Amino acid sequence: MEEVFEFAKQMQAAGNFTDAETCYRRYLEDNENSFKALNNLGVVLECQDKLVDAVECFRKAAELVPEDPIPRYNLGHAYFRQERLDSAADLFEALLEENPDHGPACLNLGVIYWRQDRLIEAEKLLRRATHYSEVAANANSKLGLFLFDCERFVEARSCHLAAAAIEESPHHYFQAALCDRTLGLHDEAADKLATAQKLDPESRTLFEHRTRALLAAGDTAAVEATFREWESTLPNDPICAHMLAAFRGDNSVARCSTDYVRETFSGFAGDFNETLERLEYGAPQAIADAFQTLQTGQSQFTCILDAGCGTGLCGPLVRAGTQNLVGVDLAQPMLDKAQLLGAYDELIEADLVDYMATQNQKFDAILAADTYNYFGELQTVFAAAANALTPGGHMIFTLEQCSDDTSGFRLMPHGRFEHEMSYVETVLTDNGFAMASVDALVLRKEGGEDVNGWLIMARGN
Repeated sequence: MEEVFEFAKQMQAAGNFTDAETCYRRYLEDNENSFKALNNLGVVLECQDKLVDAVECFRKAAELVPEDPIPRYNLGHAYFRQERLDSAADLFEALLEENPDHGPACLNLGVIYWRQDRLIEAEKLLRRATHYSEVAANANSKLGLFLFDCERFVEARSCHLAAAAIEESPHHYFQAALCDRTLGLHDEAADKLATAQKLDPESRTLFEHRTRALLAAGDTAAVEATFREWESTLPNDPICAHMLAAFRGDNSVARCSTDYVRETFSGFAGDFNETLERLEYGAPQAIADAFQTLQTGQSQFTCILDAGCGTGLCGPLVRAGTQNLVGVDLAQPMLDKAQLLGAYDELIEADLVDYMATQNQKFDAILAADTYNYFGELQTVFAAAANALTPGGHMIFTLEQCSDDTSGFRLMPHGRFEHEMSYVETVLTDNGFAMASVDALVLRKEGGEDVNGWLIMARGN
């Protein structure tokens, strides 16, 4: 059976985790107490996000050879992935007590303390981890993210550049550029993003951020040149097409294309919540607060729709107010994250307009936190919403304010739409809605500046 074990290791090294899992399981049928096979099986299971099974393998391996730190470290890492932060911290603390120079445990414990708001301890551990060669690049990167979160942007940039000096990765230059953008150093950010792009020439994310940095710097010639490079490198890219239209102020664009929205948010799902937290994103709470005002003097609603639900930021805030909560979004990776919350009865991958147009009088309320910003012309989406609402149902949504007078709506360089209030009122009225309330609010920060918007509540016929 040793050849099965060796073949499993080869498959694992090649990244073929499915075949590696099969071979390790076959080997364990005859060698159930193989510490190495259990640990390796745990690793390949974790690589496939099979975290429950991975934890069980690491636990068994640790019980078989309790003096070996490897399965205990792996168990702590799997607990961390499961958001079992206290259990993970216990293991990493024990490992550091045994070996104060366990770099990976030091780094991971620092990140956990950060997540637990134990900020002084977190910073000490993250700085300590930068001195261990096996994790130095990652530790500098994590320390940079920590310092950015603490609004210590100059120090954060230095950490990301230190990481880049150890490991020439586009990620480190990208993060340093985000620090520059926050500091208003847009030319310097563009230079760092260009360096990152040389390391990853086909990165759509880098193209997008380069154009934004150059636009903020006022270098329109360089923006045009970057778009030409982008079009040449990634022909027919929907994000490039939309951003170019936004840059040129093409108001013939009535809405963001489904491909643009799907691909933008599918790529954004991994760190969406953390990014919005740094941007002081307030729309979900504002929507939830407005929704609560509808519940005065009545019990739960029967069914509400979270339109463009994303990762589910609204879901837990409104769950108690409805018997059924449905979320719809174009990006499946966002829906996968929303599913983990356990707040939704149903999550549907679909175009919002198409979906609402088929749901005749199903929802007592429709909530849309920063969703209608991706529509310029609102007639189609409001008509679909009117169809989906029960008689007298409510729609609560946010929009971005036009910074000056315009003809209803305008596609902005950031890729979203701004709307003029008289236009919004007209389209609501045309679709049978009565305006119940309008409140000004700051939706988020962008480039260090407030993004001003409206929170609007409208009642259907």
